[in-house]
Amino acid sequence: MEVKKLKVLIVDDDPSVRMALRATLVDSGFQVRTAESPYSALDIADEYHPDVVVSDWELGTALNGIELCKALIGRIPRAKIILMTGAEKSRMEKAAASVRPCAVLQKPFDMYSLVGELEKLGRMSYQIAF
Repeated sequence: MEVKKLKVLIVDDDPSVRMALRATLVDSGFQVRTAESPYSALDIADEYHPDVVVSDWELGTALNGIELCKALIGRIPRAKIILMTGAEKSRMEKAAASVRPCAVLQKPFDMYSLVGELEKLGRMSYQIAF
């Protein structure tokens, strides 16, 4: 089965996390843009129109990952959400229910678990398109 290679926007305030995720996803064939803050993510999303937003929960600003994703869903309703957190996953899942994430990944996680989630979304997108 074919997999659509998705356009991914990574949002994390930690540059090492952004670089590592970007390198892994680009090597796996995804189109990737990154943002260091929720504010730059909103600007990038307006012109990039990502299929998937991968965002950290805590972004070091007044606007957290969940609030960012609510704003992005308002602008790009078809965008899928994957949230990352260093907090307890069950607490995060309750807080994130309003943005209906496709996945919540608890840090640290295997980078290829994210690739697997994106490939699953790519297969779903491919099936819907045909």
